[in-house]
Amino acid sequence: MGHTVLVVDDSATMRLSLKTTLEMHQFQVQTAENGVIALDWFRATHQPPALVITDIHMPEMDGLALIRELRALPRGRFLPILVLTTESQEDYRQEARRLGATGWLIKPVRGSDLLAVIDRVLPHH
Repeated sequence: MGHTVLVVDDSATMRLSLKTTLEMHQFQVQTAENGVIALDWFRATHQPPALVITDIHMPEMDGLALIRELRALPRGRFLPILVLTTESQEDYRQEARRLGATGWLIKPVRGSDLLAVIDRVLPHH
């Protein structure tokens, strides 16, 4: 297995779909249903993920707050973070970029499109 990807989404169906696609392409996948759980895992793990994929709208801690919190941590400063959301409003995209998101994808996303973006942000996986 290759790099670890942290998938953060409140939809169990979306987490399973992304996990299945990524594991078929040799990624290890850790999932969380919101930013609080993702941040707790990130702080506790000895081996940080190579990439985070997060939704925007989630209970407890949304994706924008998660990006802000990850960027504040030394191990999260340069971590590639992709936003995968149904949200297409430019305000959200600009805010995510300002907070440090690496890329933005609109749901639903084809597996091949997701993998192409991952190849750009993780060229040596």
